[in-house]
Amino acid sequence: MKKKYVLTLGDKDSHIWESKTTKELILESLPIGKPTICTLVAESLNKHPRRVMDVLDQLTKEGILEVRKGKIETKSGRSMAKIFTRIK
Repeated sequence: MKKKYVLTLGDKDSHIWESKTTKELILESLPIGKPTICTLVAESLNKHPRRVMDVLDQLTKEGILEVRKGKIETKSGRSMAKIFTRIK
């Protein structure tokens, strides 16, 4: 029978811990007034781009971000992308 029980989150012996939601991580890491695209956010937070896009669209509907379509250039070429800017 087990002699030691872990009853709280985040203890040293616990294999379960509390984590932040994708929305909270994006709001913490995105500075006000700086433009970004979904791919950059997904890579920096190590999240799936579709999940990040869902959250960015949700934040746009809430009025925290504004979005515009624009052309971006990388070393490998050019493409159209949604460019998000935090306004609140």
